[in-house]
Amino acid sequence: MKDHFLWSSIVFIASFAVYIQPITRSNAFISGSELIKNPIPALDEVYLTLENNDVKINPETRSSLLQVFQNDYWGRPMDNYSSHKSYRPITVLSIRAGYFLADRVRMNGLFVQRVINILIHAILVQMVGRLYLSLFKSHASDVDTIIVMGMFMLHPTHIECVVNIANRGHLLSLMFTMISLDLALHPILAALIYFLGLISSETAVFLYPAVCLTWLSIDVCNRGENSKKEDGLLGHIQRRIFRFSLITGSTFAYLFLRHRLGWIHIPRDLIRQAENPFYALDGIDRMLNYSLVLSIHVVKSLGMGYIDMVGFSHEYGFDCVERIASLRDTRLSIPLLLIAVVFFLFYRICRKPGNMQNRKSAWCKERILIFLTFGAWMASLFPVSGFIRVGTFIADRIVMASTVASAILWTRILCAIFKLGRTEMIGTTSETRKKFALSLAFLLASWPLWVKLQMRSAQWMFPVSLLQSSLKSCPRSAKSNLEMSKVYISGLFGTPKDREKALFHAEAAQSIDPDFCDVNLQLAQLHIQKGKFLEFEEVITKGVICQYTMTDSVSLFQQYWSAVLKDESSVKQGANERYNAHMSIIEQAILEDKERTEKSTDGEIQIDSQGQNEL
Repeated sequence: MKDHFLWSSIVFIASFAVYIQPITRSNAFISGSELIKNPIPALDEVYLTLENNDVKINPETRSSLLQVFQNDYWGRPMDNYSSHKSYRPITVLSIRAGYFLADRVRMNGLFVQRVINILIHAILVQMVGRLYLSLFKSHASDVDTIIVMGMFMLHPTHIECVVNIANRGHLLSLMFTMISLDLALHPILAALIYFLGLISSETAVFLYPAVCLTWLSIDVCNRGENSKKEDGLLGHIQRRIFRFSLITGSTFAYLFLRHRLGWIHIPRDLIRQAENPFYALDGIDRMLNYSLVLSIHVVKSLGMGYIDMVGFSHEYGFDCVERIASLRDTRLSIPLLLIAVVFFLFYRICRKPGNMQNRKSAWCKERILIFLTFGAWMASLFPVSGFIRVGTFIADRIVMASTVASAILWTRILCAIFKLGRTEMIGTTSETRKKFALSLAFLLASWPLWVKLQMRSAQWMFPVSLLQSSLKSCPRSAKSNLEMSKVYISGLFGTPKDREKALFHAEAAQSIDPDFCDVNLQLAQLHIQKGKFLEFEEVITKGVICQYTMTDSVSLFQQYWSAVLKDESSVKQGANERYNAHMSIIEQAILEDKERTEKSTDGEIQIDSQGQNEL
């Protein structure tokens, strides 16, 4: 017991150290002292920490507690048309608490928030080890328990959740879910903790089957201690029926309330091709393409960082993954291969060795139950299966929960390869040698994972390095090209201004995705700086009718035409005619939008008609 506590403590310290190093160590872009005293928010951290009143601690600006439970993750009312319906009040409150703590200890708030994420992840590592012991108590040793924790700790897909505080919801939902797995907890307390996971991140709802089957697996695999051996599967279910009923009721109550309040479905217009190019697909096209998307996530989880079909990127948008256009696409062999592997494993599990033919079917049932439990954890990838419409396309954070199963699976495979856990070998010299060989093999295999984790975590510490790495993995990402263009035109983060590079990336974004209207405002700013006025007039008009850039575009449009129409030489060169032509385009767009609005039951509009009055 003391040895287990010692090794668990060492793993906990290692779990903390492996992530604290890249968020405090100097890199090519920023010094270590700056990372601690004045870190730069990356991507969604900007919107979450600077523009969301729900997380602020100043009494004059922060939202009330009631508003926190009525708003989405980004501080917008849940019933607002522009809300993406991400309901995570517990996560929001944890971030607000983090800022209170930072204020008390007089440290930078963003740095403290990142440290909190690292601590939550270190706790999750311990929980995975405890879950492993609960499932394989009669076969587990300290060595393989440490290995399963190490595999989970070093999984590269966790980086996005750990070092970026905007993804804390995925950590919290998994933590609360795993706490609820403890059968020693009172059923009411377990259900309450599970519900906290649901309102930490909506992805927790897809862990409901995993929770139920994990409870059952722990009960059945330890039936010698917890129940009568002659009890069947139904006996175990009946014994835990109150626990199952509470968690089932919590899950359906959560879904029912969100449905009644209109807090489930994301307005289809808010999901953009630049972010999820497969969102609008239907029928056979949707099935084929999402089979590939799901396979990519499964490989990310099971590949443990050694195998990754698309590389690491914070954004996998339009054209990062080419659309499957026919059944002849060779990439369809990947989901077919994964299906074949599942059936093969199921066959091997159900096939009993010859020396066990006379035993009861309990041997087979245990392994089938463990197999189904593993499948339930992998089913946390359901949001990217295509059966429901979600805004997420490909993201490492979606893989987080499934890596619990991946770490356990690979640990059991290693134990089988090294023939550990056999009753006749316990305490023998042979077992000691095998444990040493397994430990050495794991240390050698974990080194490249540690290197990758350090490198990728450091990239997340600076927006420019993050964008550069994303463009390396996905050079045809329209959104990443646009973001990089903004960096070069503004000189953000100390990057030297470079109009040519800014124009190159903006034009690349436009050529990749012509429907990505955000790029027009960027092009307009570049064209007017270079004196290309006719090109400016064309793209700024497109920027005005783009709902995402309308406000800034209208201001620039007004300033430009106000000056041009006062200039006599410009008027003589046909400025009035060009202005009227562009106004006609804008008025036509507003008219078409009004017609779409009248057909919509939401009664919301995408292009504010007020823009016409302003113009």
